[in-house]
Amino acid sequence: MRVIQLSDLHLGPTDHPWSGAANRTAWDNAERTAARLRAEPDADDLVIVITGDLTDAGHMNPDEFGPAAQWLRTLPGTVYVVPGNHDVGNFVSSRSTPTVSERYVAQWHEHVGPDRFAHAADGHRLLGLNAMLLGSGLPPEAEQESWLREQLDTAEAAGESVWVFQHTPLFLRGPGEVREPREHYWCPAATARDAMLALLDRPDFRGVFHGHVHRRFDHQVGGRVYRACPALSGTHSEADYFARDGSDHLHQFSELSLTNGRADVRWRDSGIETKIRFVS
Repeated sequence: MRVIQLSDLHLGPTDHPWSGAANRTAWDNAERTAARLRAEPDADDLVIVITGDLTDAGHMNPDEFGPAAQWLRTLPGTVYVVPGNHDVGNFVSSRSTPTVSERYVAQWHEHVGPDRFAHAADGHRLLGLNAMLLGSGLPPEAEQESWLREQLDTAEAAGESVWVFQHTPLFLRGPGEVREPREHYWCPAATARDAMLALLDRPDFRGVFHGHVHRRFDHQVGGRVYRACPALSGTHSEADYFARDGSDHLHQFSELSLTNGRADVRWRDSGIETKIRFVS
């Protein structure tokens, strides 16, 4: 199977008084991308995974979900989408509000669909998670953890490789990092991170593919890949704690070609122009 990862679309109202121009760019990027994917020779066989921030502020303005969900139906192949902080709220340790709640998650279920998924084919299993629940203590977090354990057990019994898709990274630089307060926005709390890494520590786990940071990077840890997909909205984050890797104006799709016994993970040019969004 061929998997295309998109992330951070930020589809919001184009007539918004201060974000309308950015939202118009985001919509243009999304519509151009959908047309491009529909033109792929194997379009009907694609698996497209969107790792969060489908909307610009759907948790606060649920009217944004309708147009975004309609756009999802223009994509070819099999489409999965998991929520981001702009869809269901920030994780509780992020030091930013509003935080994730059962009400916000219920809104996502009502307007978009499930907030997690499993897709197994060709000796591989893709697992999509609602990362915003990590460390929340909400009942859906425990439900998701139980479901994830079951999926990992099933994959292990079947000899399948496991690839995880979620909105936020588990870490910025390495799994044992100690983050400064200004970095807490990007990742779940260390206790939640460590619990997830322990849960995923199985022989067939291959990596985590995420968005949220609005930039591209790959970390290789223990033979596993931790990949950040740039924002389809066309914005790029910068801060002194992000390594300068030359990707400031580069947008690419994350693509995986997965066959029995083989995995090819690559970047693919998208033709999307990016703009810098400075962060502290």
